[in-house]
Amino acid sequence: MDMFFIVRKATQLKASCTEILKAAFSLEHVQRALISSGKRNQIYKPVITWGIWLGQTLSADHSCRSALACAKSAGILSKKASVHTGGYCQACNRLKETALRALGVGLGKELIKGEKPQERWHGRRVIIPDGSSVSLPDTLSNQKVYPQPNTQSAGCGFPVMYLSALMSLTSGALLDFETGSGNGSELTL
Repeated sequence: MDMFFIVRKATQLKASCTEILKAAFSLEHVQRALISSGKRNQIYKPVITWGIWLGQTLSADHSCRSALACAKSAGILSKKASVHTGGYCQACNRLKETALRALGVGLGKELIKGEKPQERWHGRRVIIPDGSSVSLPDTLSNQKVYPQPNTQSAGCGFPVMYLSALMSLTSGALLDFETGSGNGSELTL
């Protein structure tokens, strides 16, 4: 398999992802979900911030600077907007976790509505559980909620958050997820 094939497939996947998002989400739905994340009249309104962040996660270059450059070139942000990423990062931090969860799970619910019975396994919807973990910045608040694993020496290491998700085998849609500390297990989550 050559590298050009992988690059072409990744580009096609990103393009289809954008089309799926357009079909599954109306702008009104996103605005309703993010309404509580707004603070005042600002450059980085919640919907704009979410859109830039989503593009950032789908981009090969995940940097904030690249995300802002793409947003400017796409006309989402004014060409005169600052090149400094501080305002954008603060706006991302203002997005409510509950709103982002509602958007993610809401997208999954919309995607499974489009599943065709013939695409399912013996006509049945199959739900796949999966789990993972991520290390978090070493802050006191993170240490309280997600203590570092007891396999690490005290004070050496980072807090770890465990994730468990339910996904549709047919569409790959995220149906639900849960996060927790290392005190439990994926099954408990």
